[in-house]
Amino acid sequence: MHFKEIFTDLLFEKNEGNQTELSRQTGIPVPTINGWLTKGKLPRAEHLVTLANHFSVSIDYLLGLENYKFEYIKTKTPALNDENAKKTKLLKDIIKKVAKMSQPELKVISSVISLLEEKAKTINNDE
Repeated sequence: MHFKEIFTDLLFEKNEGNQTELSRQTGIPVPTINGWLTKGKLPRAEHLVTLANHFSVSIDYLLGLENYKFEYIKTKTPALNDENAKKTKLLKDIIKKVAKMSQPELKVISSVISLLEEKAKTINNDE
């Protein structure tokens, strides 16, 4: 099978053939989707990734390079817990401060980080 046939099957299977609904769900313009179905055009790489994620299949399957449909299990990114949220905020604050530093200040920070990395290696080797 070729992309056009595989895409058509997946479109009817998941979106009942509704190009507008697929466009709404993926952000891919309807004329682009229509071109794949009626003109035999192939999607650009970024659209292949979007379609593979949307239909939970591999890009190889979409392109007809795999003969079997293997549905990938989508994993959701876990919600940030309080600890991760604190770390994220701290990192953003650090980045803002570092962006304002002069070159000599950045060299000092780099040296401190190197010392901390060496200390961590020593501690890990002792364990």
